[in-house]
Amino acid sequence: MKNAINAFAILAVAAVLLHSQALPQGPYKTTFPNGAVLELLPVKAGTFVMGSPATELGRFPDEVQHEVKIERDFWMGKTEVTQLQWDAVMKTNPEKYNQAWYHGDALPMENVSWTEANEFCRRLTEQEKAAKRIPADAIFRLPTEAEWEYACRAGTTTAYNNGKDFLQKGTNCPELAEVATFRFNSGGKRGRFNRTKQVATRKPNAWGFLDMHGNVAEWCDDNYTIITPPVPENEKKSKKSKKQEPPVVNDKASEKIIRGGSFMSMPQFCRAAYRGSAEPVTRSNTIGFRVVLATQPPPPPVAKPQ
Repeated sequence: MKNAINAFAILAVAAVLLHSQALPQGPYKTTFPNGAVLELLPVKAGTFVMGSPATELGRFPDEVQHEVKIERDFWMGKTEVTQLQWDAVMKTNPEKYNQAWYHGDALPMENVSWTEANEFCRRLTEQEKAAKRIPADAIFRLPTEAEWEYACRAGTTTAYNNGKDFLQKGTNCPELAEVATFRFNSGGKRGRFNRTKQVATRKPNAWGFLDMHGNVAEWCDDNYTIITPPVPENEKKSKKSKKQEPPVVNDKASEKIIRGGSFMSMPQFCRAAYRGSAEPVTRSNTIGFRVVLATQPPPPPVAKPQ
């Protein structure tokens, strides 16, 4: 009986520990010693159509529409990572500026490579695990391209996540201005002195995410890949010989995806479906990132030697 009681007590303690490290049902919020607050919003698993329709103004050929299933719930940064958050995690010397071009605690962190953004995620994971705020199978990382577009769209199918489309080239694009800092509202007259703006100064999308369009473009985890459109059923069954199209060459295979456009971007490059890319070592004052928190699938079973 005594052994049974002890076993029950051990299980109860283990349950408490696991519960204390469980991810929340709602937003995830952590406060750093320097006063920075990082807030992530929950995103439920689901299915959506990624890419843009052929009729969308400003569309590029690599935005082929296709259905994507997001298999797991995840949490994503409400805003782009700010400089105060960066300094807290990367332990930047407060007496020395970080490498951003435009300095300010509430400005998005920019001029960071894909590699450096991943190092931020690694250190943040270590910190939050040490504080027992996340379970052992959870990590902070960059979003996948599909996760980014899913969260950006928040159920919309339009060019921008406020339910509006890009209507005319050569205008100041008022349909984008309410949700984005971009070329036409980030500087002085005639586009001079463009620069980043404080995060969370524009309207959020339906799921609460801010600055998904503009301010700084955002690194994603993926390599750039070309999406091949599906062959229509009537063409599959056709026996008529057709002229063979030359194969598409993916000359950006070594580059990482960047999404959302920046304070320097024209409206067509801020659309939800636009796919930018850059080498992972690239640093630019137009590129930053936001983080995702997710639990990882269990490792595959290890085959035992016979």
